[in-house]
Amino acid sequence: MRFFYESCSQRRKCRILEKYAIAENLKPHELVSILIENIEQIHADGDINLDDSYVASILKYRSIIILMHNFFSQMWVNKNKDTIFPNVELGLLLTEVGLIS
Repeated sequence: MRFFYESCSQRRKCRILEKYAIAENLKPHELVSILIENIEQIHADGDINLDDSYVASILKYRSIIILMHNFFSQMWVNKNKDTIFPNVELGLLLTEVGLIS
């Protein structure tokens, strides 16, 4: 999502920032979370030019994407590198979307 956002014109970026009350100094991982959470509306409004199949995939696996995004974001800032992997929650989400039984 960040790549698609960064590829937008400045006018579109400003519209997205305003529409979703995004602070300009937000950290990249925080911006990505907001974009993923609002991907349906962003796509419907044409704020970012996204392929329908890409949006459908994000929507189908959004809970997993957000979980892993949050894990990697926490791991990135954790100087001790002892971030606990959310294996139980990931297993539940993978089962929920039908990737494992």
